[in-house]
Amino acid sequence: MSLQAKAESLASPASYITNGSVFVWGALTFNQLLAVIGVVLALLTFVVNVYFQRRRDSRDSEFHDKRMEVKEQTERFVNRVSDHDDLSPR
Repeated sequence: MSLQAKAESLASPASYITNGSVFVWGALTFNQLLAVIGVVLALLTFVVNVYFQRRRDSRDSEFHDKRMEVKEQTERFVNRVSDHDDLSPR
């Protein structure tokens, strides 16, 4: 693909993006624009928070499963030792 063909293929999307941004800038007052930016940032913060909370929940779940496994192994060991002690002569 030649450089000119590539430039022509990018011209239309660039034109739409530029016209859309100029329309938004001209249609909104400064306060409205800041409100829109604030809403977008709030939504972005929410999405990032949900993502990291899910990661944290999965790590906590794995940790809990490992702790329960160790607890069960410990209980089995203690039961075997106590059963062994019951069988020893006194």
